[in-house]
Amino acid sequence: MENCLRMDAQGVITDFNDAAERLTGYSKEALIGKDHFGILHGTEAKDACPLFAHSVQGAEAFEVESKLRRADDEVISISSIGYPMNDEGKPVY
Repeated sequence: MENCLRMDAQGVITDFNDAAERLTGYSKEALIGKDHFGILHGTEAKDACPLFAHSVQGAEAFEVESKLRRADDEVISISSIGYPMNDEGKPVY
């Protein structure tokens, strides 16, 4: 399943595809513009999301294991591959 979730440098969700809707149980409309930490990780702690930590550090492509809280409150284990998006060396969100 190819889930795609894009977020800005503060962790606010800027894009969310159909596969991510099926995995999380949340609609795109419910999450765009929202801080993902409390919703998808159940905490406001930024270190709860290793994917975000790697992204903010400007890492190249990386893979991390994490926990994600679905809309039905089930906590699932996920494996994520992430990479920063840049345009002429500047982050794109």
